[in-house]
Amino acid sequence: MSNPTRYLLFTLFFPLTLHSQYESGVNALKAQQYAEARAFFQKAGVKSPALEKFGLARYFAAKENPEFNLDSAYAYVLSGEQAYRKLEDRKKENLKEALKPDSPIRIKREIEKMCFNEAIERKNLQELDRLLSTIKNGPADQVGTATALRDQLAFEAAAAQNTMAGFDELLSKYGPSLRAT
Repeated sequence: MSNPTRYLLFTLFFPLTLHSQYESGVNALKAQQYAEARAFFQKAGVKSPALEKFGLARYFAAKENPEFNLDSAYAYVLSGEQAYRKLEDRKKENLKEALKPDSPIRIKREIEKMCFNEAIERKNLQELDRLLSTIKNGPADQVGTATALRDQLAFEAAAAQNTMAGFDELLSKYGPSLRAT
C-alpha cells in the first residue's frame, strides 16, 4: 500500500475510530456501565490523550458513578483543554467531531456548573473559598451566587466571634467583594 493511500485511509478512519470510542464511552455512562465507560475513554486515549481526558472528565462527573469526584472531573477537563490547545488545527477538528454534540468548552462549563451547585448546596465557607479561587472564570451567575453566599457565611462567622479581630480578618480577606448582608 502506498504512502498516499495509507494517509488517505488514516485521515478518513482516524476520526471515526475516535468518535466510536468516545461515543461508546458516553453510551456506557448512560447505561451506568462505569468500568466499560472508563475502558472506552482510555482506549481513545491511545490515539488522542485530549479525548481520553474529556471522556474521563465526564466519567468522574457522572453522579451515580461510585467514583464520582468533581475535583477529578475538573482536573481532567483542564488537562484535556491543555492537550487540546497543543493540537494542530486538523487534529482539533477531528477531536471536535469525535466529541459531538459536546465541545471542550461545553464539557468544562457543565462540570464547573456542577461544582458550583454542589458548593452552594453545602454552604461551606472553606469549600466556597477554594472553588472561587480555583474556577476564576466560571459561569458569571454562579460565580456571583457563590461569592454572595461566601461573603454572607464569612460575615456570619465574624459576627459570631463578635471581636474586632474577627471583623478585621473579614475585611482583609473579603473586603473587595464583601456586600452588605
